[in-house]
Amino acid sequence: RGKAFHNEMPGDRPVSTVFQSDNLFDHLTCARNVSIGITGTSVSQQRLDAAFAELGIDGLQTRLPGHISGGQQQRVTLARALLRDQPVLLLDESFSALDWDMRTGCFDALKALCGARGMSVLLVSHDNRDADYLGCKVMRLD
Repeated sequence: RGKAFHNEMPGDRPVSTVFQSDNLFDHLTCARNVSIGITGTSVSQQRLDAAFAELGIDGLQTRLPGHISGGQQQRVTLARALLRDQPVLLLDESFSALDWDMRTGCFDALKALCGARGMSVLLVSHDNRDADYLGCKVMRLD
């Protein structure tokens, strides 16, 4: 059986969330945007660089969010969520603003990384192709 976390403070719950908007700070580098979301621990440069490489955004660490594409911004946000090392990842329309090619690239990275880490993923989407592409169990709410 699972454990209830409703009495826990939001920051103490074992969940990371990625929303539709990237929620990056425009005045901070991509690397700082990723590390600022991880409280209570220090992220080594090696782990940070590895996350950027795994998500196909290596080389963007020193760039500002306004100078990279929307797909790259979403991957930076995803890196922040993944580096929190929580067992549950919630994706709320996280990739809906991306074109299909960019979206499937994000999904491929997501499947590989979450699978390797044993993470459970809950994806909210209005596009049935997302669930079909990910090959996951689907619950439709009307």
